Order: sequence, then structure tokens, then C-alpha cells
Amino acid sequence: MTRSLSTDQQTAVASELVRLLVCVRLDFSSGVVRLHSGAGEITVSSETYTGAGDLGSISRMAEDGSLSRNTVTMTISGIPRTAFDMKDIAFSENYQSRDVRVYLVLLDETETVIDTPITAFRGLMDTCTLSLGETATIKLTAESRLADWDRPRNRRYTDQDQQAEYSGDKGLEFVSQATEHEIRWMV
Repeated sequence: MTRSLSTDQQTAVASELVRLLVCVRLDFSSGVVRLHSGAGEITVSSETYTGAGDLGSISRMAEDGSLSRNTVTMTISGIPRTAFDMKDIAFSENYQSRDVRVYLVLLDETETVIDTPITAFRGLMDTCTLSLGETATIKLTAESRLADWDRPRNRRYTDQDQQAEYSGDKGLEFVSQATEHEIRWMV
């Protein structure tokens, strides 16, 4: 994916000290969870992200020019047993195929966000595992949208299938009759 940096972002990257945050946006059915790699809260593009600090980690994000799937693993560890929000999400949410975005955010010397965040990864949630001990660890795996190409399409061009997806639609009502109908071409 081609990315361009603004002049201010280019200046920040070229400086001796680069201030960078990794922001993760997880779109669960009950609401969006926003975390970043620092401490405290920060507002990026009118959205507030909560700092995960040393509790969070993210795997290497690879991308190439080929049309292949890429996987990213995000881990939140050291969650106290009394904090049930993320644990409840891991057990009860329908998270599969929900949107995940990872942004790189550059900060200036006053820790103000420089321009718009850089999209490092965009994909869909795949698996979520939870390990319980003294503290809890949640591991969420996300795949790029190209992973969807490998999934089988179990759709048929029948009226029953169309009604299951779009109740009341008459677009495929006569398909079964058309398959047995003889068509004569006049030359």
C-alpha cells in the first residue's frame, strides 16, 4: 500500500527523536475499543484512545506487493482479574470478521498528534484466546481483507437462497422454471 507523509510528518521522522504511538481500533458489536501503546488518553482524529502501555503488544506487520493474506496478532497481558470488560468481550462477543485498524501516529515535541494517522494495517478479527492466571492475557488475531478470497461462497442462485438473504425479493423467483425452459433462437 502506498503511503505518503505530510511535510510535518516527514520532518518528525527525519528528526533525531521520533515520537511514535501505535493505535489499535477494534470494532466489536457492543462498541469500539481503542487502545494505544503509550500511557493515559490521547485523541486521534476525534476519537479517544486509552493507553495500554506495557500491557499491550503487537506482532510484526508485514505487507508485500502480492495478493496474499497477512496476519497480525495483538496481545493484552497483565489484566487484573477484577477487570472484566475485555474478558467479557473475549467470551461473549461475536467478534469474527469485525473491523480492525492499526494506525501509526507521529507526535511533536509537545506530544500533539501530527496530521492524520498512518494506516499500518486494516483487516478483520479472526480468533481471540484468553489465558487466565494471576492476571489475564487476551490474544487477538486479525487477518487482512485478502483472507476473505479464500473463504468458500455457499450461495446458490435459487429463490430460496435469495429469500433467506433478502426476504420479499422476487429477483430469482422464476430461476427454477428457466432452467427447464427450451429457448429457440431464430436465425
